[in-house]
Amino acid sequence: MLRALPFVLLCLLAAPAAQAQTPTGDLPPAPKLDAEIYMKYTWTYGSTIRVHQKPLVLFPDGTAFEELPTGVVSTFEPAALRAALIEEDEGEHVGTWRREDDTLILTFEGETRRLPRTERGWWDDDDPPKSDTAYKTYFPIVIAEREDLLGPWISESLFTIGVQGVNFAASGSTANRVFFADGTYTEDEERFVTATGEITGGSYVGFGSNDTSVAGRWRIDGPLMTIEKNGQRGVLLAFILPEWDKKGGDVWIGGDWWDRPDE
Repeated sequence: MLRALPFVLLCLLAAPAAQAQTPTGDLPPAPKLDAEIYMKYTWTYGSTIRVHQKPLVLFPDGTAFEELPTGVVSTFEPAALRAALIEEDEGEHVGTWRREDDTLILTFEGETRRLPRTERGWWDDDDPPKSDTAYKTYFPIVIAEREDLLGPWISESLFTIGVQGVNFAASGSTANRVFFADGTYTEDEERFVTATGEITGGSYVGFGSNDTSVAGRWRIDGPLMTIEKNGQRGVLLAFILPEWDKKGGDVWIGGDWWDRPDE
């Protein structure tokens, strides 16, 4: 007996792709960002080892953010970021920071962490600092110049749960983005979700996917990228990932890890 996934899920993923429209003209520069920005790498174990990137943004007023909104914001200021995170039910990632000599003190939800300074950044772990790993250190970001971002990029994600062949679900996406020298960009994304499993009376299997396409304008000013698509404009963080790719080529844009596609 074969049963499909809920029809509403398949309909959602099977939506027709949007048509890309490329605007023209220059965008105004983003205001200068007066904040310290760091990036930490962590990992989780499952069927594979997954690397996660965790930003840390420290504003002069003592406000700290250890996560950022999933989309663009109208202005990259503490009030706007806090409001966006609260709307996404992620307000616990807004906290405070201060320094005492060579120690960075972070407080989130009443819990305080003391991070000692190392040669490469701020060490965020109970064990003594280690210099032979790229994990558990908040590294200062590497500013991306406009020329660093020109050309094609790819971002891939995959999430799985369960045991394949028994009860198993997976979802993922592949996005291809191209930044052009005239200040425009295009992006195509493919997303999918699939599941198999056993239920009373039989088994079920389902698969759904959709493709979307967008086009818009972009510019980079320090760590802030201005993005405009469908007439909506906002800003997000964009920089070269520090202490990771030996070529210095992988970038972090708005919460996603991007690298150059294979030749």
